[in-house]
Amino acid sequence: MSTPSARASAELAVPSRDEREDWTARADCRFVEPSVFFGPDDEPRGARLRRERTAKQICHTCPVRIPCRAYALDSRQRYGVWGGTTEAERRVRHPALPAAVPPEPR
Repeated sequence: MSTPSARASAELAVPSRDEREDWTARADCRFVEPSVFFGPDDEPRGARLRRERTAKQICHTCPVRIPCRAYALDSRQRYGVWGGTTEAERRVRHPALPAAVPPEPR
């Protein structure tokens, strides 16, 4: 049986690589269509805001919201809602993250 101080130390330990990669298996978004989190390039502003609000509601109660957000910031994800943050919100937190640029018209 663990003592309270041993349990607290274990909670503060840095997660192993397997534990970091495993957060995706516990994410609430695995049950939702990706289009809720990633919109089309030509998405109208109103539709984008509604889609992002829906995605953020899913993220709000997700048990892995924090590692998901950390992953998005660490890997500089330019698109989609990750860990309850939108593309624009991540750019504010991580100014070096380039803005998502739609592809050139053909």
